[in-house]
Amino acid sequence: MTSSREEEASVESGLRAEVIGEAGGMGALADDWLRLQAAAGRDIHFFQTYEWCGAWVNRGMDGRRERPLIVCVRRDDDLVLLWPLMLTRMGPLRIMRWLSDPFAQYGDVLTSLDGAALGAALDVAWRRILATGGVDIVRLRHVRADSTVGNFLAGRCLLADEDGAPWLDLSRFDDEAAYDRRYDRRQRRRRKRIRKRLEKDFGEVAFRFVGPVDVAGVVDRLVAEKRRWLEEKGYYSRPLECPELAGFFRCLPVAATSEEAMEDVPLMVVSELVAGDRAVSWELSFRWRGRHYCYITAHDNDLTPYSPGRLHMDLSQKRALADGVVAFDLLVSNAPHKRS
Repeated sequence: MTSSREEEASVESGLRAEVIGEAGGMGALADDWLRLQAAAGRDIHFFQTYEWCGAWVNRGMDGRRERPLIVCVRRDDDLVLLWPLMLTRMGPLRIMRWLSDPFAQYGDVLTSLDGAALGAALDVAWRRILATGGVDIVRLRHVRADSTVGNFLAGRCLLADEDGAPWLDLSRFDDEAAYDRRYDRRQRRRRKRIRKRLEKDFGEVAFRFVGPVDVAGVVDRLVAEKRRWLEEKGYYSRPLECPELAGFFRCLPVAATSEEAMEDVPLMVVSELVAGDRAVSWELSFRWRGRHYCYITAHDNDLTPYSPGRLHMDLSQKRALADGVVAFDLLVSNAPHKRS
């Protein structure tokens, strides 16, 4: 329950919070959500976009134990802050998480406000979250140091152990030659050997984007090869084991070309590396506002000794550089192979 004093403060600031708690409410919110993300969304906010969240609610969410809980703060009739959450069940516990966690890699709010106005809106939203009945735990993972909501949450939540998300700043390279100089001699020779061996055994190597017509089949193959790799390694990934994963990806808008991937629209980007007529590795990523989110990589597990994924990553980063991408984001977690 909110106190009368809190209610008065909300009225005085002209702010009010409402909650969208059913999947059917997403459609009515679409225009306001899209306007807010266009005006205020930053490159780190892909997982708060309507394209991602809408696809998740419609296809990825487990309706048996997950339901959306999207907090909207309005000033008069204008949506000025949006906090996308969901209510989940784990045994007897009811846990509030970021919408689409653990599929979403970063959690944050979308807002057009700053300064004191932002603080007031976050207060209104937080009180609404705490007033939501049937919540045992609020668990909000993967909040970036440069997020909008981070400082606010730091003063109200118990902070867990920090993780990291390696990324490559492509803005420091003027061209492909400058990018290549980041490697030492041993690293350059290794990538050349990978290419030569693939071309010797299978044919010419080519890196290419996969367009909307072919993307469904390629995503199915990528997911299957990644699951096989996890099984062989004895690893588990809840997102990768989700039976609706491939269907969820098929609900996302796909970039047909590298030029389209740089438009100001959140898009999925799928690339594959082929040697001759054989696809040998894949990358499923997202792009928005100059950031490339490297989400899933996979390779033909029968060709693991060839290390096609290492060459694919090199070529993907070069393509991103040529396209004008500023940040190549390898996402959570801060695994050693991502920093190599």
